[in-house]
Amino acid sequence: MRIEIAKIEHQTLVGNYDLQSRSWESDGNRYVLHDCAVSYQIYRISETDYHLTERYEGKLDLSCTACLQPFQMDLAEEFSVLLTTLPQGQEGGGTEEGLGDEAELVEGDHIELDRYVVDTVQLNLPMSHLCSPDCKGMCATCGADLNDGPCDCKVEHKDPRWNALESLLDKKE
Repeated sequence: MRIEIAKIEHQTLVGNYDLQSRSWESDGNRYVLHDCAVSYQIYRISETDYHLTERYEGKLDLSCTACLQPFQMDLAEEFSVLLTTLPQGQEGGGTEEGLGDEAELVEGDHIELDRYVVDTVQLNLPMSHLCSPDCKGMCATCGADLNDGPCDCKVEHKDPRWNALESLLDKKE
């Protein structure tokens, strides 16, 4: 969704829109954002500075980091962004209202609202995402999904740090 900067008056501009489905890949994972409803408010702080608040709710398709099964995560977030049309360093650029380096530069005569939603979703993704809190993951030996049941692998959990002590036990027997 695009908003012309010239249409933003000194009153708050309010609206809603549906974000089109977006997909991206990061660190070998594929993400799909869909069914995302967005509401926004934007108002002019000064001749060059704006305040944007967006709230979104949607779904994100991703893969569990433990068992690799696909699942959907519900998303709901609200965020605010300070925007300026003057680059830092130009007289008055982002400094009229004390915004300093906090304001993000808007290039051109439009503000792309979609961009801020997608950026926020990407920044708020957890490092690991589990399909359920009790996900058991995969067997390290055979790769079976342990959520479906135990595998037939015989796994001996032996810590190599105990080897010296085990040799003492072997001598006593």
